[in-house]
Amino acid sequence: MTIHSFSALLLFVLGTFIPHEGLTSETSQAQVVHFQLIAISKTREDSNPVKLAKMKEAFSQLSPSLNNIGLISTQDVRAIFMAAELVYNYALIYGDESTWRYMSSVDAAYQELKHRNAENHAETLDMLKLLVASRQWNKAQQLHSETSNKVQFAVPLLGASSDFERDEPAALFMSGSGNELLPRNIAIDSPYRIIVVSGCKTSDKAARSIESNPAVRAAFMKGGSIWLAPASKELDIPELLDWNRRFPRQQIAVAYDNSKWSGIDFSRIPTFYFYRKGRLVSTHRGWPRDGSIPLEIFDVLRRMDLL
Repeated sequence: MTIHSFSALLLFVLGTFIPHEGLTSETSQAQVVHFQLIAISKTREDSNPVKLAKMKEAFSQLSPSLNNIGLISTQDVRAIFMAAELVYNYALIYGDESTWRYMSSVDAAYQELKHRNAENHAETLDMLKLLVASRQWNKAQQLHSETSNKVQFAVPLLGASSDFERDEPAALFMSGSGNELLPRNIAIDSPYRIIVVSGCKTSDKAARSIESNPAVRAAFMKGGSIWLAPASKELDIPELLDWNRRFPRQQIAVAYDNSKWSGIDFSRIPTFYFYRKGRLVSTHRGWPRDGSIPLEIFDVLRRMDLL
């Protein structure tokens, strides 16, 4: 997830602001809220759910501006775009059902900037990435066709799937070339299912450890393991293809919609979820620095009769 960096960061304390050189008496409410959201995202005192709740509350102050977006300054429209994007990214990664609301706000701000011929390269690139992250493929393709001479970004093609249900747990799998993303529903209630929330160097280390142990590798394959990266703004297809090349028996996919994966925390990577006939048997978070397979992994595989 992307957090906008600022040289001047407003400190957020107990819902109030401490005066800071980044703010002046002429700072608008939209800019103040944007600073507030950045500060909330940076605090270490709150849990992620608390952060998201505070961000939602702060963003709600922008409702009057959004309702009259054609009447506010371009600077404020830009502040709303960045504020809505920040809340959207948080809501997306934590599987919050309200993501559509913040994506709508991002879109409203971008369309207003575009109407004024004021959108810049970075905003257009962000908008393309966000449309893909929110699975608005047609809109992403349309914007790409309008801006391909200005912005370098390839919108992935979505492969056809007649029985795909987007309201059920699902993932996007890479085609061999990476030219297409193939949507597929994942049955948690199958006899065995192992879900590994992946996408960092530590999960790469875990995959290497499992790949190098024939018995554990076979147990993961029998357990229908899915290495699952969270849906996010940053979809790095070359990196995913590289993973699949290095671990052909442990292919990685990307969650279609984080919010449909009930009980899965996409903010903790790597986390292993072990299911038996739809029932969660055990979870394991993290991986040893030395790459050794934790004893807890052997134990749960034996309990599930996979090892």
